[in-house]
Amino acid sequence: MSGVRSSHRPKAVSLSRLFLCPFLSTVFAIVYSLKKILKNRVKTSEFALKNTITSMNMKNVLFTIRQHSIFAGRIVLSFVSGGEKCLVCGNLTFVIPICRDCRKKRFLIDFKTANRCEKCGRHLVSERSVCMECRGEGVVHSANAVYPLFPYRLWNSELVRRWKLGGERALSPYFASLCAEALNELLALYENFSIVPVPPRPGKIKAVGWDQVEELAEFLEMRHGFSVLRVLERISVVEQKTLNRNERQASAEKSYRLLKNAPALPKTICLIDDVITTGSTIESCAIALKKSGVQTVFALSLFSVGG
Repeated sequence: MSGVRSSHRPKAVSLSRLFLCPFLSTVFAIVYSLKKILKNRVKTSEFALKNTITSMNMKNVLFTIRQHSIFAGRIVLSFVSGGEKCLVCGNLTFVIPICRDCRKKRFLIDFKTANRCEKCGRHLVSERSVCMECRGEGVVHSANAVYPLFPYRLWNSELVRRWKLGGERALSPYFASLCAEALNELLALYENFSIVPVPPRPGKIKAVGWDQVEELAEFLEMRHGFSVLRVLERISVVEQKTLNRNERQASAEKSYRLLKNAPALPKTICLIDDVITTGSTIESCAIALKKSGVQTVFALSLFSVGG
Protein backbone atom coordinates (compact mmCIF):
# COMPACT_ATOMS: atom_id res chain seq x y z
CA MET A 1 0.00 0.00 0.00
CA SER A 2 1.36 3.43 -0.93
CA GLY A 3 2.39 5.69 1.88
CA VAL A 4 3.00 2.82 4.26
CA ARG A 5 6.55 1.78 5.05
CA SER A 6 7.36 -1.83 4.75
CA SER A 7 8.41 -3.47 7.97
CA HIS A 8 10.52 -5.97 6.07
CA ARG A 9 14.24 -5.68 6.79
CA PRO A 10 17.16 -7.48 5.14
CA LYS A 11 18.09 -10.58 7.09
CA ALA A 12 21.44 -10.53 8.80
CA VAL A 13 23.96 -13.10 7.62
CA SER A 14 23.86 -15.98 10.09
CA LEU A 15 27.02 -17.35 11.64
CA SER A 16 26.14 -20.78 10.26
CA ARG A 17 26.29 -19.43 6.71
CA LEU A 18 29.48 -17.57 7.51
CA PHE A 19 31.15 -20.76 8.64
CA LEU A 20 29.63 -22.87 5.86
CA CYS A 21 31.52 -21.30 2.94
CA PRO A 22 35.02 -21.73 4.43
CA PHE A 23 34.07 -25.27 5.51
CA LEU A 24 32.93 -26.19 2.00
CA SER A 25 36.05 -24.66 0.47
CA THR A 26 38.19 -26.75 2.81
CA VAL A 27 36.33 -29.95 1.86
CA PHE A 28 36.63 -29.06 -1.82
CA ALA A 29 40.40 -28.47 -1.43
CA ILE A 30 40.86 -31.87 0.21
CA VAL A 31 38.90 -33.68 -2.52
CA TYR A 32 40.74 -31.74 -5.23
CA SER A 33 44.12 -32.60 -3.70
CA LEU A 34 43.28 -36.31 -3.53
CA LYS A 35 42.02 -36.26 -7.13
CA LYS A 36 45.18 -34.52 -8.31
CA ILE A 37 47.38 -36.98 -6.42
CA LEU A 38 45.68 -40.01 -7.97
CA LYS A 39 45.73 -38.47 -11.44
CA ASN A 40 49.45 -37.75 -11.25
CA ARG A 41 50.20 -41.26 -10.03
CA VAL A 42 47.90 -43.25 -12.32
CA LYS A 43 50.79 -44.62 -14.39
CA THR A 44 52.82 -45.83 -11.43
CA SER A 45 52.73 -49.37 -10.09
CA GLU A 46 50.25 -50.26 -7.36
CA PHE A 47 53.03 -50.71 -4.82
CA ALA A 48 54.63 -47.37 -5.64
CA LEU A 49 51.23 -45.69 -5.51
CA LYS A 50 50.50 -47.02 -2.02
CA ASN A 51 53.90 -45.95 -0.73
CA THR A 52 53.57 -42.49 -2.24
CA ILE A 53 50.07 -41.91 -0.86
CA THR A 54 51.11 -42.96 2.64
CA SER A 55 54.20 -40.72 2.65
CA MET A 56 54.60 -37.57 0.57
CA ASN A 57 51.03 -37.43 -0.68
CA MET A 58 49.54 -37.78 2.79
CA LYS A 59 51.84 -34.98 3.87
CA ASN A 60 50.44 -32.90 1.02
CA VAL A 61 46.86 -33.67 2.04
CA LEU A 62 47.53 -32.81 5.69
CA PHE A 63 49.24 -29.59 4.63
CA THR A 64 46.21 -28.67 2.50
CA ILE A 65 43.80 -29.39 5.34
CA ARG A 66 45.83 -27.37 7.83
CA GLN A 67 46.35 -24.37 5.58
CA HIS A 68 42.74 -24.20 4.40
CA SER A 69 41.60 -24.39 8.02
CA ILE A 70 43.86 -21.46 8.89
CA PHE A 71 42.67 -19.53 5.85
CA ALA A 72 39.02 -20.33 6.54
CA GLY A 73 39.35 -19.12 10.12
CA ARG A 74 40.91 -15.89 8.87
CA ILE A 75 38.04 -15.38 6.41
CA VAL A 76 35.48 -15.76 9.19
CA LEU A 77 37.28 -13.37 11.54
CA SER A 78 37.83 -10.87 8.75
CA PHE A 79 34.16 -10.68 7.73
CA VAL A 80 32.83 -10.76 11.30
CA SER A 81 35.03 -7.77 12.15
CA GLY A 82 33.95 -5.93 8.99
CA GLY A 83 37.39 -6.03 7.36
CA GLU A 84 40.32 -3.70 8.00
CA LYS A 85 42.28 -0.88 6.41
CA CYS A 86 44.94 -1.67 3.84
CA LEU A 87 48.36 -0.89 5.37
CA VAL A 88 49.42 0.86 2.17
CA CYS A 89 46.47 2.97 0.98
CA GLY A 90 43.92 2.74 3.79
CA ASN A 91 41.13 1.21 1.68
CA LEU A 92 38.97 -1.58 3.04
CA THR A 93 40.38 -5.07 2.60
CA PHE A 94 39.66 -8.58 3.84
CA VAL A 95 41.69 -11.66 4.88
CA ILE A 96 45.14 -10.04 4.52
CA PRO A 97 46.01 -6.38 5.29
CA ILE A 98 46.90 -5.49 1.70
CA CYS A 99 44.20 -4.64 -0.82
CA ARG A 100 44.17 -6.13 -4.31
CA ASP A 101 45.22 -2.88 -6.02
CA CYS A 102 48.24 -2.42 -3.76
CA ARG A 103 49.28 -6.02 -4.26
CA LYS A 104 49.46 -5.31 -8.00
CA LYS A 105 51.19 -1.92 -7.72
CA ARG A 106 53.49 -2.20 -4.71
CA PHE A 107 54.68 -5.81 -4.85
CA LEU A 108 56.10 -6.19 -8.34
CA ILE A 109 58.95 -8.65 -8.99
CA ASP A 110 61.54 -7.15 -11.32
CA PHE A 111 65.12 -8.38 -11.41
CA LYS A 112 65.86 -7.11 -14.92
CA THR A 113 65.68 -3.35 -14.38
CA ALA A 114 66.52 -3.16 -10.65
CA ASN A 115 69.95 -1.68 -9.96
CA ARG A 116 71.27 -3.92 -7.18
CA CYS A 117 74.59 -4.87 -5.62
CA GLU A 118 75.87 -8.10 -7.17
CA LYS A 119 76.92 -9.41 -3.75
CA CYS A 120 74.39 -8.38 -1.08
CA GLY A 121 71.47 -7.48 -3.35
CA ARG A 122 70.78 -4.05 -1.89
CA HIS A 123 69.69 -1.19 -4.13
CA LEU A 124 72.51 0.91 -5.51
CA VAL A 125 72.25 4.69 -5.43
CA SER A 126 75.34 5.99 -7.22
CA GLU A 127 77.56 2.90 -7.20
CA ARG A 128 77.88 0.44 -10.04
CA SER A 129 77.70 -3.36 -9.72
CA VAL A 130 78.91 -3.54 -6.10
CA CYS A 131 77.93 -1.33 -3.14
CA MET A 132 80.52 0.53 -1.06
CA GLU A 133 80.11 -1.84 1.89
CA CYS A 134 80.78 -4.95 -0.18
CA ARG A 135 83.78 -3.25 -1.78
CA GLY A 136 85.21 -2.96 1.70
CA GLU A 137 85.03 -5.72 4.30
CA GLY A 138 81.44 -6.64 3.53
CA VAL A 139 79.60 -9.59 5.04
CA VAL A 140 78.54 -11.79 2.12
CA HIS A 141 81.50 -13.72 0.71
CA SER A 142 80.50 -17.39 0.44
CA ALA A 143 77.07 -16.75 -1.08
CA ASN A 144 77.31 -16.12 -4.82
CA ALA A 145 74.38 -13.70 -4.93
CA VAL A 146 71.52 -12.40 -2.79
CA TYR A 147 68.09 -11.39 -4.09
CA PRO A 148 65.91 -9.46 -1.61
CA LEU A 149 62.51 -8.68 -3.08
CA PHE A 150 61.45 -5.60 -1.11
CA PRO A 151 62.94 -3.10 1.37
CA TYR A 152 62.16 -3.60 5.04
CA ARG A 153 60.53 -0.24 5.75
CA LEU A 154 57.17 1.57 5.91
CA TRP A 155 54.24 -0.85 5.54
CA ASN A 156 56.58 -3.78 4.81
CA SER A 157 57.99 -3.75 8.33
CA GLU A 158 54.45 -3.74 9.76
CA LEU A 159 53.48 -6.66 7.51
CA VAL A 160 56.42 -8.69 8.79
CA ARG A 161 55.60 -7.81 12.40
CA ARG A 162 51.99 -8.97 12.01
CA TRP A 163 53.09 -12.10 10.16
CA LYS A 164 55.89 -13.20 12.48
CA LEU A 165 54.84 -11.83 15.86
CA GLY A 166 51.10 -11.42 15.34
CA GLY A 167 50.70 -14.88 13.82
CA GLU A 168 48.71 -13.71 10.77
CA ARG A 169 49.48 -16.87 8.83
CA ALA A 170 47.03 -16.00 6.07
CA LEU A 171 49.94 -13.89 4.73
CA SER A 172 52.06 -17.01 4.20
CA PRO A 173 50.50 -18.17 0.90
CA TYR A 174 50.70 -14.63 -0.50
CA PHE A 175 54.36 -14.24 0.46
CA ALA A 176 55.10 -17.72 -0.92
CA SER A 177 53.49 -16.77 -4.25
CA LEU A 178 55.84 -13.76 -4.46
CA CYS A 179 58.83 -16.02 -3.78
CA ALA A 180 57.61 -18.52 -6.39
CA GLU A 181 57.31 -15.77 -8.99
CA ALA A 182 60.85 -14.64 -8.25
CA LEU A 183 62.23 -18.19 -8.31
CA ASN A 184 60.64 -18.81 -11.71
CA GLU A 185 62.49 -15.76 -13.03
CA LEU A 186 65.76 -16.98 -11.49
CA LEU A 187 65.42 -20.30 -13.34
CA ALA A 188 66.91 -18.46 -16.31
CA LEU A 189 70.13 -17.91 -14.31
CA TYR A 190 70.27 -21.04 -12.16
CA GLU A 191 69.18 -24.44 -13.45
CA ASN A 192 68.27 -27.49 -11.39
CA PHE A 193 68.53 -25.84 -7.99
CA SER A 194 66.92 -26.98 -4.76
CA ILE A 195 65.61 -24.75 -1.99
CA VAL A 196 67.08 -24.88 1.51
CA PRO A 197 65.14 -22.88 4.13
CA VAL A 198 67.08 -21.09 6.85
CA PRO A 199 66.24 -23.16 9.94
CA PRO A 200 64.80 -21.59 13.12
CA ARG A 201 66.61 -21.49 16.43
CA PRO A 202 66.27 -24.68 18.50
CA GLY A 203 62.96 -24.89 20.36
CA LYS A 204 61.19 -22.11 18.46
CA ILE A 205 58.58 -24.28 16.72
CA LYS A 206 57.87 -26.15 19.95
CA ALA A 207 57.43 -22.88 21.84
CA VAL A 208 55.54 -20.86 19.20
CA GLY A 209 53.89 -23.60 17.16
CA TRP A 210 55.23 -22.62 13.75
CA ASP A 211 58.08 -20.92 11.88
CA GLN A 212 57.45 -18.45 9.08
CA VAL A 213 60.39 -19.52 6.89
CA GLU A 214 59.49 -23.20 7.17
CA GLU A 215 55.92 -22.33 6.21
CA LEU A 216 57.20 -20.47 3.15
CA ALA A 217 59.19 -23.58 2.22
CA GLU A 218 56.12 -25.79 2.67
CA PHE A 219 54.06 -23.64 0.30
CA LEU A 220 56.89 -23.56 -2.26
CA GLU A 221 57.15 -27.34 -2.08
CA MET A 222 53.49 -28.39 -1.80
CA ARG A 223 51.73 -25.71 -3.82
CA HIS A 224 54.36 -24.46 -6.29
CA GLY A 225 56.30 -27.67 -6.94
CA PHE A 226 59.84 -26.65 -5.98
CA SER A 227 62.35 -29.12 -4.56
CA VAL A 228 62.98 -28.35 -0.87
CA LEU A 229 65.78 -29.87 1.21
CA ARG A 230 65.82 -29.36 4.97
CA VAL A 231 69.49 -30.10 5.52
CA LEU A 232 70.65 -27.33 7.86
CA GLU A 233 70.33 -26.97 11.61
CA ARG A 234 70.96 -23.96 13.79
CA ILE A 235 73.47 -24.45 16.57
CA SER A 236 73.18 -21.12 18.35
CA VAL A 237 70.11 -20.49 20.52
CA VAL A 238 70.76 -16.74 20.68
CA GLU A 239 68.33 -14.63 18.64
CA GLN A 240 70.14 -12.74 15.88
CA LYS A 241 68.17 -9.55 16.57
CA THR A 242 69.77 -9.35 20.03
CA LEU A 243 73.30 -9.17 18.53
CA ASN A 244 75.00 -6.13 17.08
CA ARG A 245 76.63 -6.15 13.66
CA ASN A 246 80.11 -7.20 14.83
CA GLU A 247 78.70 -10.00 17.01
CA ARG A 248 76.66 -11.35 14.09
CA GLN A 249 79.69 -11.41 11.82
CA ALA A 250 81.80 -13.13 14.49
CA SER A 251 79.20 -15.87 14.92
CA ALA A 252 78.79 -16.49 11.17
CA GLU A 253 80.77 -19.75 11.00
CA LYS A 254 79.44 -21.10 14.28
CA SER A 255 75.68 -20.64 13.91
CA TYR A 256 74.63 -23.29 11.35
CA ARG A 257 75.77 -26.71 10.21
CA LEU A 258 74.73 -29.55 7.94
CA LEU A 259 72.57 -32.30 9.44
CA LYS A 260 74.40 -35.58 10.03
CA ASN A 261 71.88 -37.56 7.99
CA ALA A 262 71.68 -35.02 5.16
CA PRO A 263 71.36 -36.51 1.64
CA ALA A 264 73.72 -35.75 -1.22
CA LEU A 265 73.20 -32.15 -2.27
CA PRO A 266 72.86 -30.73 -5.79
CA LYS A 267 75.47 -28.38 -7.21
CA THR A 268 73.22 -25.34 -6.83
CA ILE A 269 71.23 -24.33 -3.74
CA CYS A 270 68.84 -21.45 -3.12
CA LEU A 271 68.60 -20.31 0.48
CA ILE A 272 65.22 -18.92 1.55
CA ASP A 273 64.78 -16.40 4.39
CA ASP A 274 62.20 -13.83 5.40
CA VAL A 275 64.32 -10.78 6.28
CA ILE A 276 68.01 -10.10 5.66
CA THR A 277 69.47 -7.71 8.21
CA THR A 278 73.28 -7.77 7.87
CA GLY A 279 73.65 -10.87 5.68
CA SER A 280 75.47 -12.87 8.37
CA THR A 281 72.79 -15.59 8.51
CA ILE A 282 72.98 -16.12 4.74
CA GLU A 283 76.78 -16.13 4.93
CA SER A 284 76.80 -18.70 7.74
CA CYS A 285 74.43 -21.04 5.87
CA ALA A 286 76.39 -20.61 2.64
CA ILE A 287 79.62 -21.56 4.45
CA ALA A 288 78.05 -24.76 5.78
CA LEU A 289 76.64 -25.71 2.36
CA LYS A 290 79.87 -25.07 0.47
CA LYS A 291 81.84 -27.11 3.00
CA SER A 292 79.61 -30.04 1.99
CA GLY A 293 80.47 -29.65 -1.68
CA VAL A 294 77.78 -27.31 -3.03
CA GLN A 295 79.26 -25.18 -5.82
CA THR A 296 76.76 -22.31 -6.08
CA VAL A 297 74.69 -20.81 -3.28
CA PHE A 298 72.35 -17.92 -3.90
CA ALA A 299 69.77 -16.52 -1.53
CA LEU A 300 66.23 -15.18 -1.87
CA SER A 301 64.55 -13.15 0.86
CA LEU A 302 61.26 -11.32 1.04
CA PHE A 303 62.72 -8.20 2.65
CA SER A 304 66.08 -6.58 3.30
CA VAL A 305 66.99 -3.98 5.91
CA GLY A 306 68.51 -0.99 4.16
CA GLY A 307 67.73 -2.53 0.81
